Amino acid sequence: MEEPHHFLDAYFLCRITLQASHNIFMYRGDMPFCSEECRQEQIEVDEARDRDQGPAAEVAPRFTALPIRIKSSFS
Repeated sequence: MEEPHHFLDAYFLCRITLQASHNIFMYRGDMPFCSEECRQEQIEVDEARDRDQGPAAEVAPRFTALPIRIKSSFS
């Protein structure tokens, strides 16, 4: 049986394994990105989707954060 994945196992779009020595740019609290540009791409996709769904659509809160460094190793 495959072990469940944790949201900090890999970057959200490129699916590259997170590295302890690299910055992580978070979005919506649980979506890690490798760069500000990559995170911005997802923000724009979400905003376009929200516009297409109209004002009645329920929109999840957006969270942005400064880059963080993970000091532990990932297996």
